Amino acid sequence: MSILFGNYIRGRRESLRKDNPEYSIRRVAKRIGIHHSYLSKVERGEPASFSERTVKALAKELEEDPDLLMAMNGKISEEIRRAIFDVPELFPCFVRHIKSSPRPDAGQCELAVLRSLRDMSVVQMDSSMRIVWAKTDGTCSRCMEGRKCYEFLYDSGEPCAGCPTLEALQKGEYAGGEIRLPNGDVRLVGSTPLGRGAQVTGAINFAVDVSSGKKREHVRREAEAMMLHDIRSPLAGLIGMIRTMQYDTNLTSMQVADLAMMERAAEELLTQVSGALDMQLIENGQLPYTPGTVNVGELICLLAKGFTAGERFRGVDLSLSVNGRPLASEDRVWARADSGLTMRLLSNLMTNAMEASGAGDTVQVRLENGSGVRVKVSNPAVVPQEMRSRFFEKSVSWGKTNGFGLGTYGAKLMAEFMNGSIDFTSNEADGTTVTVSLPGAVARA
Repeated sequence: MSILFGNYIRGRRESLRKDNPEYSIRRVAKRIGIHHSYLSKVERGEPASFSERTVKALAKELEEDPDLLMAMNGKISEEIRRAIFDVPELFPCFVRHIKSSPRPDAGQCELAVLRSLRDMSVVQMDSSMRIVWAKTDGTCSRCMEGRKCYEFLYDSGEPCAGCPTLEALQKGEYAGGEIRLPNGDVRLVGSTPLGRGAQVTGAINFAVDVSSGKKREHVRREAEAMMLHDIRSPLAGLIGMIRTMQYDTNLTSMQVADLAMMERAAEELLTQVSGALDMQLIENGQLPYTPGTVNVGELICLLAKGFTAGERFRGVDLSLSVNGRPLASEDRVWARADSGLTMRLLSNLMTNAMEASGAGDTVQVRLENGSGVRVKVSNPAVVPQEMRSRFFEKSVSWGKTNGFGLGTYGAKLMAEFMNGSIDFTSNEADGTTVTVSLPGAVARA
């Protein structure tokens, strides 16, 4: 079975999985009646074979034409075979038509694509950063040709610091970043080398003006931080009022239950608001940090009680362990960190793992200590290949219709703020595991 066929069905399945987790390799394989390891083998292009029934079932799953997948698989369906025998003279005509169909010139296609790009500058440079060809908005491309980009933009004799083009030419691989022009405008630049290694002959640059977006983002963030700060005080007052009302001895059992529910909801909202404000301050480098001694085992047990008590994750099992044995509430594993940030970090990761799991799945939280403290949160879902390089980026989400892409981003932000680190692995055999490492602390007396 060819690599092309494997790449095609994997690409189709992964594109469907972006909006629906039911298209994981395990679940698709189960529905078409084969083992997931066999489907994985086919997607990698390794020697394997599908029956006609399996190809048709796969085509139905992927919303593809079964005859198309059969042909890509190097086979033809029984219906097509009978049609060839019924009218044999039509088949060679069909093959000749495909072979003789004109194909567009690759160079013409590329040029048409580059010229059609709007709100984006495209510049081709040679290995000395001299402009060969340019498509820009508001600047005469002819005036740029033959000049080095830093001479034209900065009236300088050398490239600017952190120049993506220089990095792409030196390393022979894609480089990107922001550059600030003398007038204060900001460009987001991506540079792709032409050729490889010692054979790099130049680079293609794509640049987008993000100046207005940067200004709007700054204003938005300032307004959001002020709003979050102002909300906290009324919320704290509301919680205090609810607690005062609970002292009333004339309350009915229904009123007591309602007040308790209101208190929990208000406390949860206050926690979320405080967490969002802390994230803003960390991003801006404004959050003061005074680490203390935090019992990570206790925090995990508290979070686990909340997950298992509610209806949201019913059917998903939660397994807790410390150094290879079951974690108990009296276990003490100390980290040098901030208690509130550590609680939110662990909550983000455990929530993500539970949301990615289905009924009957098990989420594992493994706590380890030695020179430091490590927490490994695992679930059986697999992160799509194209999402793995962006796993910790802001606003990146997959498999959830209401996801904002802040869980792993926030976890990374908080872990690194507390002088820790975070990483992940994801594969078909083991699912996905996110590992957080925090500095250890001396046990309390």
